[in-house]
Amino acid sequence: MILTGIVCAATISKGFTGYLGVFIDLPDKLVIISLLFLLCAVAISGVAESVSIAAFITILEISGLLLIIYVTVPAMEQLPKRASEFIPSFELSSWTGVFGGSFLAFYAYVGFEDMVNLAEEVKTPRRTLPLAIITALGVATCIYLILAVNSLLILSPEQLQASEAPLADIYHTVTNKNPWFISIVSLFAVVNGALIQIIMGSRVCYGMAKQGLVSAVLGQVNSRTQTPVLATVVITAIIIGTALWLPIETLAKTTTYFLLILFCLINLSLVRIKQLEETPDHVFAVPSIVPITGFTASLLFLGMQTWSLLSNLWPV
Repeated sequence: MILTGIVCAATISKGFTGYLGVFIDLPDKLVIISLLFLLCAVAISGVAESVSIAAFITILEISGLLLIIYVTVPAMEQLPKRASEFIPSFELSSWTGVFGGSFLAFYAYVGFEDMVNLAEEVKTPRRTLPLAIITALGVATCIYLILAVNSLLILSPEQLQASEAPLADIYHTVTNKNPWFISIVSLFAVVNGALIQIIMGSRVCYGMAKQGLVSAVLGQVNSRTQTPVLATVVITAIIIGTALWLPIETLAKTTTYFLLILFCLINLSLVRIKQLEETPDHVFAVPSIVPITGFTASLLFLGMQTWSLLSNLWPV
C-alpha cells in the first residue's frame, strides 16, 4: 500500500508540470521538488487542515469535470453515427488493447481506498466509511465514463495521447477559449491526489510502527500537530526520488500493478477472515462471492497486462 501511494504521488507530481506549463515555463525538476515540499508541510500541519484542504479541492475538481462534460454535451449527438468506433473487433489484438487501456485507466481509481486509513478520525466509521466508499466509486465511475466518451468524440486517441494537458485541450477545441480555468482546476486536482497519498503513506507507516513492524521512530507523533512528522518526511523524500527517476507512463503502470496486487491480497484476506471468524452483527459485511469476484477480476487484469508486456518483449 505504501509503495502504491509513493508511485502514485510521483505520477501525479509529474502530471502537475504539464498543466503548470499552460501558465509558466519552469524546469520540471524544480516544480516537482517544490510541489512535494509544500505538500509535505501541509500534511505535517495537521489532519484537520489537510482534510479540509483536500475536501475543498475535491469540490473544485468535480466542478471542473462537470464543466468539461457540459461544454462537450453537443458532441454526444455524434455518438449514434460513431458508435462503431467504440466497439472492439473480435481480433485478439483489439482485446489486448482494451485490457491494456483498462489496466492503465485503473490508475484513475487510485485513492478511494485511502479513506479507510483515516478511520480513527471519522465519526461513526462503521456506517460512514462503507457509504463513502460506495458513493465515491459510483460518482467517479459515472463522471469518468461520460468524460471518456465525450473526449474521444472531440479528439482522436492520438491527439489525447500526445497532449500534456488533455482536459485543457478539449476545452480549447470545443469553446476556442483560453482554458485557464480548467488548467487551474487540473492543477488543484493533481495537488489533491498527491497530498492524499502522502497522508496515507505516512499513516500506514505510523500504524506499522505502533505494531512493531517497522522502526518505532516512524511512529513518533508531534505533540502540537499530532502528526507523524518523520514518517511524512521520509515518504515525501522517496516520492521525490521516484518522480525524478521514472517517466510518467511507467509510473502510472507501476502504480496499477502495485494496486492490483494489493487488491488481490486484500480480497483473499477477506475470504480467509470470513472462513475463520463469524462476522459480528455491528460490522459491515458482504457475501463471500464479492471478494472472490474482486480477486478474480484483479488477477485477470494483472495476467493480461503481464502477457501483453511479455508479448512486446518477445514477439512470437
